Amino acid sequence: MNTEHSRKKKILHFSDGILEVDEDETDLDSIIVEKTVNSFQENINIRALPWLDWILHMISQAGYKILAACDYAGGALADFFEITSPKYFLEMEAAKEMMKEEEDEQSVIAEKPSWQVNPMSDVISQQPNISNV
Repeated sequence: MNTEHSRKKKILHFSDGILEVDEDETDLDSIIVEKTVNSFQENINIRALPWLDWILHMISQAGYKILAACDYAGGALADFFEITSPKYFLEMEAAKEMMKEEEDEQSVIAEKPSWQVNPMSDVISQQPNISNV
């Protein structure tokens, strides 16, 4: 009796391959990864296909390759022009900094009283002497 087939397996499908996980065990040793290049590429005998199916298969393969090339080129251009950050990231950061500065100003104003008691030595009670001028 083959014990590998008697185990319960959970098959997870991803865009870049298939992952088989044993439901009984959660160890990393129990994970079997079956890598495929892409889920749309299967082992197809191209020579046995009829002409119409062969043409459709080749067109779809070319389309996938063109799409991958455009995706790569778009990522490279985005990195070159430095547009990989969110659209209004700089404006949002500037607004956050302005709000922080306003909060700091408000806390400084709250710490200072609006009026101060001056000691009597600071009060001038006489007119300046103009004769010395």
